[in-house]
Amino acid sequence: MSTHSMYGTDTVPANPALAGARVTFARVLRSEWRKLFSLRSASILLVCGAAVMLLFSGGLSLIMGLQMDSVEVDVPWAMVAQMGGLGLQIGGLLVAANAVVNLAGEYTTHTAVSTYSAVPRRGLVYLAKILINGAIGFVFGAVCHGLAMLVTGLVFAATGHGVVSDGRLVTEALISGLYVFLLVCMGLGLGALMRNTTGAVVTVAVFVYVISNVLVGLSFMGNKVVGWFANHLPTAAVDALRPSNNALSGATDADIAAAGMTPVEQLAAWDIWLTIGFWAIVPLALGYLATVRRPVR
Repeated sequence: MSTHSMYGTDTVPANPALAGARVTFARVLRSEWRKLFSLRSASILLVCGAAVMLLFSGGLSLIMGLQMDSVEVDVPWAMVAQMGGLGLQIGGLLVAANAVVNLAGEYTTHTAVSTYSAVPRRGLVYLAKILINGAIGFVFGAVCHGLAMLVTGLVFAATGHGVVSDGRLVTEALISGLYVFLLVCMGLGLGALMRNTTGAVVTVAVFVYVISNVLVGLSFMGNKVVGWFANHLPTAAVDALRPSNNALSGATDADIAAAGMTPVEQLAAWDIWLTIGFWAIVPLALGYLATVRRPVR
């Protein structure tokens, strides 16, 4: 008997109970882990992402510390948090690109044929890629932001400035882990839909850099519709969770109005999490449907 497959039909053994009997999710996870790190590009992208974050934070902190050399002030924790996250968008995009290569690259190189022949239940492979790449993204974002904040503090200390520590720095690092996880989810979903590494990575980059920055700038011009969309983009939604945003926001509504701009409305907590869930779940769900229903080639 036959069912829909990668070539239009899949041949199923006469005894369905024996089909994929040795395929377990644990084995699929182990296989996908080995497959991911068998590619040299995986290690290169992760190392480059970490290097970017540390160099951005350390370099710009050094410049700022030298400029403040004549003023002996303690650097507030919120500034340390924000300086530590200066390279987060670039680092997160590299991790997302690594996830896209892991998924969409299989279609480009036609290794998806052998993958889904070994694991006929395509959903298991897709879920394994989500768990592995998502976990890597979260750990990368949290750990690298934490290290970048440490580097920032050391650089400020070396230039003669004290640093105010705060337990909320840990929260900042965890939120950065959530941000990179979100980018990875978007990349995996788009990679499964497009089956093209370049297209998926460019689309995520456009959301992160182009659309977000343009809409945020336009939102201060008073258009409420544009402001609503700006607040509901991935980066803005995650940043709304950061304690440092409120701590460093010294401008009042009166100050913003005096500058000829309109204050941007803040999202409620439920709205923030709903937005984050939307940008994570919808691409993954669409990618799942594309993975299990579309022919492999």
